[in-house]
Amino acid sequence: MNKFIRIVIFTMIISSAVLGRKLELTGNCSCAAIQVSGLEPILEQSLQFNVACNEEGIDKCERLCIALVSAAKDKGPELICDKLKGHVSNLHVGLFTRICDANGWKFSGLKIPDPVCCHEGKPTQCGGTPE
Repeated sequence: MNKFIRIVIFTMIISSAVLGRKLELTGNCSCAAIQVSGLEPILEQSLQFNVACNEEGIDKCERLCIALVSAAKDKGPELICDKLKGHVSNLHVGLFTRICDANGWKFSGLKIPDPVCCHEGKPTQCGGTPE
C-alpha cells in the first residue's frame, strides 16, 4: 500500500508540472485612445485573442495595438470626433494598452502628431474652428 501511495503522489506531481506549463495565465489585450493628460479612454478596442499575462504579453499587445492604429491612422481624428460628438480644441491623444484586465493603462509612446479639434462631432483644423 505504501508503494501505491508513492506512485499516486509521484503521478500527481508530474501531472501538475505538465499541466502548469500548459496553463500559463493568459488574458485579453485592449487598445485605447486616451487624452494624454487624462485617464478615461475616448475609444477602446479589445482584441479577439489572448496574450500571456507577463512582459512578453505586454510587448505583444503593444505591437498589435500599434499595428491596428497604423492601419487606421487617417481615420483617428474622425473616429475621436464622432465619439465625442461636440466641440473639442487641442486634444492631445495617445495610444494606451492594457492586458489581462489590469487596473491601469500603459502609454505606448505613440501619440497623434497634431492636436485633434472637433466641431459638431467632425474633425476640423485647430485654430480654424468655424463659429
